[in-house]
Amino acid sequence: MVRLPVHLPHRYPAFPLDAILDTPLTAYFKASADSGPLGEEARKHTYQEFPQFFVYDQSKRQWKLRQRGAALGRMCSIELTTGELFYLRTLLMVVKGAPSFRFYV
Repeated sequence: MVRLPVHLPHRYPAFPLDAILDTPLTAYFKASADSGPLGEEARKHTYQEFPQFFVYDQSKRQWKLRQRGAALGRMCSIELTTGELFYLRTLLMVVKGAPSFRFYV
């Protein structure tokens, strides 16, 4: 099982500001915005489905195509009262590929 962080731009209290730019979520947006074969495959999947087909390379801080096996992605639960964060999580569960979320990249 792969834990998938959900956060708003520049609002992730557990990490310093420079680390916010290189999370699995921002790497997902970058992969979805890619114009090559990686982006073409990335746009077929939601953020939660992503670990089934891609593996996150922690050293390079980017997603790459999975060669073997599979994994399940799990996003943390977020309360409705958090507003934008709750709605972002909801969108990430439904929208496949997210090149329109360019404010993250």
